[in-house]
Amino acid sequence: MKAYWRLPLAGAAAYLLILLITVPADYAGKLLERKAIGLELQSVNGTLFSGKADRVVIRGLGLGPVSWSLRLLPLLLARLEYRFILKDPAFQGEGVVGMGLGGQAYLHDLQAELQPDPLVNHFSPLPVQTSGDVRLLIESMDLGDGFPRELSGRLDWTDAQLVEPVALSLGHVEATLHGEAGTLVGRVRGSGETAVSGDFSLTREGDYKLNLLLKPGASVSTDIVDGLKTFGQTRPGGAYLITDSGHL
Repeated sequence: MKAYWRLPLAGAAAYLLILLITVPADYAGKLLERKAIGLELQSVNGTLFSGKADRVVIRGLGLGPVSWSLRLLPLLLARLEYRFILKDPAFQGEGVVGMGLGGQAYLHDLQAELQPDPLVNHFSPLPVQTSGDVRLLIESMDLGDGFPRELSGRLDWTDAQLVEPVALSLGHVEATLHGEAGTLVGRVRGSGETAVSGDFSLTREGDYKLNLLLKPGASVSTDIVDGLKTFGQTRPGGAYLITDSGHL
């Protein structure tokens, strides 16, 4: 008699398991798209338990295919949580994305390696060619109204170089990322033959601003300095300011 109370619980667990295994992955995909502004999952297939999309796009930036699988332990805490893997020659990585009982979406433990060209050209006012290795780390990010409300992360660009239209060796460039009054903000600093500092921002509406101060060292050729004079605004101390703004 005492064990009878377990039957409804077992039935509910079985129903939940069947739901996760049979509900199309497109359901979870559309739910995430509603929770994250600018997110688009293309050609989704699979189930709510595990699935994949042929291409994931964020604010017009294509990141290639992505696959995801359900994490079971967070279900005990009333959270729907997935580990995802990005598989593209230009963008590879993995992390955790989820949603709480109140519908609050979040992301954490994202580690990704990407080629700099697609990212730089997504924001650059003119085509550029770059080299080096970029690593993106996001420790935690909470979404409020579809946009990062709280964010802790970092973007590292090692052996950073601009190849065209001017050749600049920037060394190691680091951008710390955080949320600030409805705006995603990155603080940039780097030291190389040409030192770089500045910031960039992206608002919930898709408006972005970029301000970079470049200061070439004594060993930098006059051709590069002339190029900076063409594309930047002269500042005291031999520095050049490059600014840009627009809408994604």
